[in-house]
Amino acid sequence: MTTRRHPQPLAFALAFAVALTIGCQSAETTEQPDGDAPPKSDPAEIITAPAIYPLYDDIAPGHWSEVTTTLADGKTISRRIAVVGKSAGLWRIEVTDSGDGGLIRGLEVKDDGAVASAFIGRPGAPARPIPVAPAPATTDVRPRGSAPKAGVEETVEVGAGKLKSRRITTTVGDGEEVVRWIGAEGDARGLLIKTTGPAGSYALASLERTELVLDGTTFQCLVAVYDDGREVWRSERWAHFAGNVLRLVDPEALTIELTGYGEDAKPALTWPR
Repeated sequence: MTTRRHPQPLAFALAFAVALTIGCQSAETTEQPDGDAPPKSDPAEIITAPAIYPLYDDIAPGHWSEVTTTLADGKTISRRIAVVGKSAGLWRIEVTDSGDGGLIRGLEVKDDGAVASAFIGRPGAPARPIPVAPAPATTDVRPRGSAPKAGVEETVEVGAGKLKSRRITTTVGDGEEVVRWIGAEGDARGLLIKTTGPAGSYALASLERTELVLDGTTFQCLVAVYDDGREVWRSERWAHFAGNVLRLVDPEALTIELTGYGEDAKPALTWPR
């Protein structure tokens, strides 16, 4: 099996929240009739499944996770992803977004993450096919241009202490520079220690260990708190599709956190045989 773990940094999480918000708005503005009558707008005509749905190591039937985003205005949106089985070599994954009027998207995914077919329906009702987006010309998402440099070794002093890091400078926009210091060892390894640039600056204020207990599962977390109020909760334990970043806080924008987790998922859709 060629599966890969995909970390979910703050930029990805923000993009996810925006996309989820748009998706919820689309669903909420589609008028749904009462009862079991078909909707006035056919979901198969307005919803397209992604061409790629990256998997993770140790994926197994029954895995599920739910992530909830709380926006600055207090609105909450959530997404539940469940692995409900494997048939004919394809993983069956059900995706439920709040605001979608009870609709569930079903994806049949190959081991390499390519979506072979997709369906939509309501719990207990037969799933209907929906189109899958065309496959991208390349799965290489690295930015064009020169290869990224490894950075310069440097010890930087922040609120969390003196930490060994690698300083990486990137040129953006009209030649402006963004400088990031990434932790090089210990608990801080791989963490953003400090950043400066045209959009502002912030630095790591504290780094501590704590536990997060959710649905009977204990996650040992490393909690990074920044001097502008941002937080990143990272766990060594993978929370299925939620990744290993279990809580993200941007005080001016949103909070994204793992709110459900388990290994007992069952199919909610009636999948085609």
